[in-house]
Amino acid sequence: KMVRYACVINELKHANGRTGMGAVMGSKNLRAIAAKGSQRLEVHDPEKMKELAKLQSELIASWGPSKVMRNLGTPNLVMPLNTSGILPTRNFHSGAFEGAENLCGEKMRETILKTEEGCYACAVRCKRAVEVTSGPYKTSPEYGGPEYETLGSLGSLLCVGDLTAVSKGNELCNRYGLDTISVGVAIALAMECYENGILTKADSGGLDFRFGNADVMIQAIHWIAKREKGLGDLLAEGVKRAAQKIGKGSEKFAMEIKGQELPMHDPRGKTGQGLSFALSPTGADHVEAPHDTPFAQPGPMMGKIAPLGLLEPVPGRENGPRKVRNFVYLQYLWSMFNSVGICNFTAGPVWSLPLNKWPEVVYAATGWESSLFELCKLGERTVTMARVFNLREGFGRKDDTLPDRIFEALEGGALAGKGIDRKEFDEMLTLYYEAMGWDPKEGVPTRGKLAELNLHWLDEFAENRK
Repeated sequence: KMVRYACVINELKHANGRTGMGAVMGSKNLRAIAAKGSQRLEVHDPEKMKELAKLQSELIASWGPSKVMRNLGTPNLVMPLNTSGILPTRNFHSGAFEGAENLCGEKMRETILKTEEGCYACAVRCKRAVEVTSGPYKTSPEYGGPEYETLGSLGSLLCVGDLTAVSKGNELCNRYGLDTISVGVAIALAMECYENGILTKADSGGLDFRFGNADVMIQAIHWIAKREKGLGDLLAEGVKRAAQKIGKGSEKFAMEIKGQELPMHDPRGKTGQGLSFALSPTGADHVEAPHDTPFAQPGPMMGKIAPLGLLEPVPGRENGPRKVRNFVYLQYLWSMFNSVGICNFTAGPVWSLPLNKWPEVVYAATGWESSLFELCKLGERTVTMARVFNLREGFGRKDDTLPDRIFEALEGGALAGKGIDRKEFDEMLTLYYEAMGWDPKEGVPTRGKLAELNLHWLDEFAENRK
């Protein structure tokens, strides 16, 4: 039905979840892509690759965060974020949800967990498959189980504390091919509009669209997927377009950046994640760069980023030069991971395989002699190319921002009363542009920076925006 945030699904439960790639396929009448091969994938140095694979398996088995991920999956994040006051709740009004214990990884393991799963041949096994055998939210393990992002978007964000209902919502999104994050944020917009009298029962098909109504959440997913009942058709457009059509001040309830709905992480407790949301070329994105919290205090995580020259912990809520420096270098890393094809749950700086081993992995696979410096430069080039693409399409500094609500104080949780200072955030944005070799007015890469990255052929596109 051309929902703008439709995604690409593999094997019923693996979602390429963001940016509406499923909608792009649908617009081309492309239902699926299937590939079958018979030849072996050759690598440059098979023995070295086996050695590294063995090391990686040993590290995954012994590294604390990897063991937690295998035991509880990404749902392990629910309680730590709730305790820290940054679990998105009631459409980002609060950072704590009283029903969080009913959504956490421990509760899932005790109640509805069927199996631990993972991507093909992966030793982390972070995925959950759940089963609800009876009741209104009967759920099949064929569709996997809710990740943390879904527990947030269909759970705490909507004040729904029923794990079986959230699991059913996850199943429906996978069946329909919908991004669970965008679905949840869209429903949150409708719920907040309803509670503020902007939408009424005449708009909601007679349903009580209040926060906490699990049945409404389930029904709304059906409506969105089928573009039904007027409201479903509206929310299928995404919160930016939906709020523009609703009007009446609803725009302030639309939690989006560059048209993409916010993931389930509150930047008011980790301001580097605010930079990540604001600067991601695809809109709000929680995997643009590693999050602040692992590097906010002394400990083994700091040793993981020492090869980058990042030696001092930086508190999660700190703004300023140290936070910008950390973000720049860590953004290079995760951008490089995207290019090389590395899962964030397997590699440093947070996970098992140390950074100094990645040049060895690249050599074993390709035969290319590289270094950590060169791989970081690969990350910087991809960030810069994406920036120039967005500049060409009309994006600029005005789009590198956060929803107004994130600059306001949280209403509940450990960080109640805390927001992000708008002026300090704007200063960090300027520092980031300057650190990247971009002009601070619009974030246009300088000719010198493009030349240094061997991207001089992008000069004409950058010059058009100066």
